[in-house]
Amino acid sequence: CVLDNGEQCGNGSGDVACEPGFYPVDGVCVECEEGDYCDGNESEPCPSSHPKSEEGNSDVNMCYADCTTNDVTNSTSVSGIKYYGGDNTCQATMCKAGFYLENGKCVSCPENEVCDGETRKTCSELTDEVFPLGTANNGDKNNCYRECSASDLPDANPDAITGNVYADGTKTCSASGCQPGYYPDGNGGCVECE
Repeated sequence: CVLDNGEQCGNGSGDVACEPGFYPVDGVCVECEEGDYCDGNESEPCPSSHPKSEEGNSDVNMCYADCTTNDVTNSTSVSGIKYYGGDNTCQATMCKAGFYLENGKCVSCPENEVCDGETRKTCSELTDEVFPLGTANNGDKNNCYRECSASDLPDANPDAITGNVYADGTKTCSASGCQPGYYPDGNGGCVECE
C-alpha cells in the first residue's frame, strides 16, 4: 500500500501505520477482507446483524446485510441491502395478496379492485362487469361482489333486500321487511298471508 505522503508502507520490518481499509500483518499492510472493517491498525469483523462488507472496507457503518421481507411491510420478496449505518436500498419485488407494487413499496389495494401482489385490476374488469364491487385489500377476484336484488330472492316478496352476491357464488341476501300481504318466514324471506 501507499501512505498519504506517497511513501511505501509495510516493508516487512517493525511497526507499520496502514491506511484505512488495510491492517498490518508481520510489518506489511494487507487489504481488509470481505466481512471485516479495518481502521489502519487492526481488522475487526462486521457486526453479526450486518455481516457483509467489500474488500478494503474501513468503516463499520459500511458493513451490510441483505434485505429481508421484514424490512418492507407487506412484501413476500425483496431486493437490496441495509447498512449498519442505517441507510438501505431495500425494495419489494413482490407483495402479499391484497397489495400492489409501486416504486419498491407495497401499497394497500383500493376498494373495488383486486391486487395480486404485483398489479391491480378493477373488479369490473376481472368479472366482465358482473361483480363491480370489492373491499379494500382484496387479493382474490372471488371476493368481488354486487349488491343483492329482487331476482336473488324471487319468492321472498321483501320490502327491501340487503346483502351481496359474490363472484364465487356465495350469497348473503336477505329480506328486510315484507311487502303488504306477506310476513317474515324467519329465514330471510317473506311468506304470503293466507
